[in-house]
Amino acid sequence: MKRAYIRSTLFNLCFYVIVAIMCCVMLPTLVLPRKAFYFTIYTFLYTVGFLERNVLGLHYEVRGQEYLPKDGSYILAAKHQSAYETMKLHILFKDPSVILKRELLRIPLWGIYLKKSGPIAIDRSSPDAAIASIQDGARRIKEEGRPIIIFPQGTRVNTDATTTEKPYKVGVARIQEATDLPIIPMALNTGMFWPRNSWFKSSGTVIFEFLPPIEPGLSREELLKKLEETIEPASISLMNEAREKQSKTKHGLKSAILSVLAVFTIMFAAYSALWFYVADEIKRQYPLALADLMEPNVQPQTPVITGFPGKIRMAVDQERLVTPVANIDVQTIRAHGWPIPNSPITLTTGPITARSNRWDDPLEFDSLMAVVNTDGQILNVDESELVYEDAMAALKGTLDLKQEPVPAPDMVITLKNHKSILDKLVSNQILDQRTASFTEGALMFFVNQEGDVEVPLTQKERTVMLGPIPLIVIPNKIEEAPRRRPIPLETLQNPSGASLSGSDTPQDPSP
Repeated sequence: MKRAYIRSTLFNLCFYVIVAIMCCVMLPTLVLPRKAFYFTIYTFLYTVGFLERNVLGLHYEVRGQEYLPKDGSYILAAKHQSAYETMKLHILFKDPSVILKRELLRIPLWGIYLKKSGPIAIDRSSPDAAIASIQDGARRIKEEGRPIIIFPQGTRVNTDATTTEKPYKVGVARIQEATDLPIIPMALNTGMFWPRNSWFKSSGTVIFEFLPPIEPGLSREELLKKLEETIEPASISLMNEAREKQSKTKHGLKSAILSVLAVFTIMFAAYSALWFYVADEIKRQYPLALADLMEPNVQPQTPVITGFPGKIRMAVDQERLVTPVANIDVQTIRAHGWPIPNSPITLTTGPITARSNRWDDPLEFDSLMAVVNTDGQILNVDESELVYEDAMAALKGTLDLKQEPVPAPDMVITLKNHKSILDKLVSNQILDQRTASFTEGALMFFVNQEGDVEVPLTQKERTVMLGPIPLIVIPNKIEEAPRRRPIPLETLQNPSGASLSGSDTPQDPSP
């Protein structure tokens, strides 16, 4: 069969994206009734069917439906050539129960969905256990009035495989013995269009053909022989029919191009809608996020959004933020990232200046860079760099945004040339010399082989800790947090309120 290489690639890319999305969408249905679960199943199947028709150019036809019982349970014994027929079972039959290996139920996440669909899982720990699990499951499904689906050869087979290589197994006979139900054979030619373990597929029309039922009463050997003599010739005939149709059909290049353009247009329209929705949300959320950090009667700037159809790029010339510690001026704020949930966002700034009425001189940094993403209310900092002259501080870890007014950190700080940073803090009288010396001595325990300091930044109860050093006590309520006024120096040095020297009197900040 001629393979549709471009169509197959486009279809497969769309298919795996939809599978990933549906695996997440279906999670809540695991705790809901089966009707809700099946609603998502049918949504997935019909979406894939749309892609099959309009991208891959693959259709299907059903023959012999008059042989299917109008209601009640029955056994369907089907040829199995590809994954295509497994996706059509819930379209062709009403709430079927498929016989499968119990090991499939152990596949992470996917196995849970399989179990929710109500299959008959075979326990293959021993022959007796396998027979018992098949027959007990079949009796249960019969009582529920659902079709029982079995692939008599037990696995997918290539289109050129013989029954000598892949014989019909006795399981189908065991099921009929346990349930006394008729067996409806089903022939197909799916392997001609959707080959086993192949990326490339073919356009055309798959045919499912139901054949006259086999009533109970035959011996196991007679039943297996009749199934083989019924299904195999019919499947071979359908495969030959597919070859003949393809040899007579000329696939027009125009039709293929139109199909590709249609799919591209739909995908681009959906992406564009998402892009502009996220851009509008950034414009709306940015001022809200900074509202509590602005001076009275001062509004945050409205960010400029550019970049379509590539990454969303946000730009703000400058902002002044008011914190309990200092007023911070940030120049040239830039951020960019793809409009996809949980994708990383890269933030960069120009110079940053922090001022406080308790400091002689402002504290100035050259730039800030951070790569972050959010997982619910957890902010993940994948990498960051705050640069000051020949020194640099890097943060990596998580911030729990659920805690207010200050997120709970679980991070690691890496300091390069930390002596330079401490000297600057002393010269600005942010730290006194004694505290700086104590801090430098404590940080020496965290120096790595490269000579950099690596120290954890964590929270213990309400106290933020830099390694063993307490930094600040987090207030229990937002109202307790001081606004637009620096935290007293002694609080930064020791949250308990006592100075590091053990005296109750604050130390002279001079060296």
